[in-house]
Amino acid sequence: MSAAASGDELRVVAQLKAKPGREEALRGLLLGMIEPSRAEPGCRLYSLHEDRKAAGQFTFYECWADQAAFDAHVQTPHFRNLGQALGDILAEPLSLHFLRLLA
Repeated sequence: MSAAASGDELRVVAQLKAKPGREEALRGLLLGMIEPSRAEPGCRLYSLHEDRKAAGQFTFYECWADQAAFDAHVQTPHFRNLGQALGDILAEPLSLHFLRLLA
């Protein structure tokens, strides 16, 4: 297994859905996460996607060096600030999926 696909590597899919009329607010908050998250030492990939058929439905695809790198990410000021701002914007709770690359 290569270093890029080591067993310690953590991949995360985070899905967020905006309340009707709050799509732009959520988009702006999420776009604000890109630069500081990508600058974190354990970040290997941090990409944001929006559903082509459902505006306001967003998916982050993330790759972290290991669990410790992800744990450090959720303690950063930009992540904590996002968490505080999402309360009146999300239509449903944040969905997180933690993945391990098999092939």
